[in-house]
Amino acid sequence: MTGLTEDDGCWLQAANNTSSRGGTIWNVEGKTGSPGVQAAMSRDHNRRRGRSKLAAQAFGRRAEGWAVLWLRLKFYRILARRQRIGAAGVGEIDIIAAKGGVIAFIEVKARAELADAALALTPRQRQRLCRGAEAYLARQPALTGHSVRFDVMLLAPRRWPVHMIDAWREGE
Repeated sequence: MTGLTEDDGCWLQAANNTSSRGGTIWNVEGKTGSPGVQAAMSRDHNRRRGRSKLAAQAFGRRAEGWAVLWLRLKFYRILARRQRIGAAGVGEIDIIAAKGGVIAFIEVKARAELADAALALTPRQRQRLCRGAEAYLARQPALTGHSVRFDVMLLAPRRWPVHMIDAWREGE
């Protein structure tokens, strides 16, 4: 190969050990010699990451749809879905539902395994949901007489949803 010097480190080492993937010559570390090609690889990587983010969002929306169906079968009335609350940092409440005199703020967690879904709710997320619930109730004066509860709905492929009623209390 021409243009390589001793300072190119792995390039000299890998010059004879390249393979072709999709028409681009890659060395052992997965890099190419051209900065333009590296920039294109970075853009392609970001696009792939974007697609996986979109796929994750679609997976989450489907999980929320299943959770809403499950709650309706349990005679809950859905007050709101994907409710954005307040300024930055407060976040989004997946489902707000009512049954009897109780308002349930429900976080939906979907993972490949139910155990992973159960571990996915962090203390910081719980605090954010509590702040969001307070902000939501402040804007809904008709709901002031209701009890408030925080639930978690766990979903995994080929498993029945698990509804954890009163999963935590505000301030925990």
